[in-house]
Amino acid sequence: DHSFAVLISPIEREHSILGFAATVMIVNRHQVTAVCCGGIIGAVTRWGLIEILPTFTHWPWHILLINVFGSAALGLLVGLLIESPNNLLFLAAGTGFCGAFTTFSSFTVEI
Repeated sequence: DHSFAVLISPIEREHSILGFAATVMIVNRHQVTAVCCGGIIGAVTRWGLIEILPTFTHWPWHILLINVFGSAALGLLVGLLIESPNNLLFLAAGTGFCGAFTTFSSFTVEI
């Protein structure tokens, strides 16, 4: 078993690190790989669409469109896969792809 602990919010076990309470969840390498692969595809897709979509004004409509579309996709994924949030498909598509595809930082830089 190649599981390791990461500091994230779902409560599995409470630990104290340097006097602070930390929430630890055990994840495995398949989950991390799913998120990384989805993130790579999401970031490359965002970059490709930014390059392809035309800009008409100084307002970054292309980034706003990407963020709205990605947020809607994430909402649909959560609705469809809510029973198993640790499902590799949900981790790859929801956390990885949609997380990298919709970045507020891209929108902020463009404004």
